[in-house]
Amino acid sequence: MARGAETDDVGIGMETVRKKMIDLLMEIPMTARQLSQVLGIRERDVYEHLPFVTRSAAARGLKLVALPFSCMACGYQFRERKRLDRPGRCPSCKSGHVEEPRYTVRRSSNGEPGHR
Repeated sequence: MARGAETDDVGIGMETVRKKMIDLLMEIPMTARQLSQVLGIRERDVYEHLPFVTRSAAARGLKLVALPFSCMACGYQFRERKRLDRPGRCPSCKSGHVEEPRYTVRRSSNGEPGHR
């Protein structure tokens, strides 16, 4: 059986995984680890899917939101962070003890599909 270019390690279409991610994140905020457990994929793969989930969600008039990361040592909030993966360390206290990010999908503020 030939596999297409858009399949992951277990043969599930990537679009299906991304759609499931959007559907799950519309219901409840989840971490990459939680998503990997529910979807049966590696946590690293979740992070690889997130930029594409952002685009797919935008096409549906939705927005992927990373809830602010925070340092568990000093409480610093990463409010301006644009990257979707976990920060390596806190810029304030240099601790590597940063809370795992949670993601959610919400209706876009303008509600128009395809507008970013």
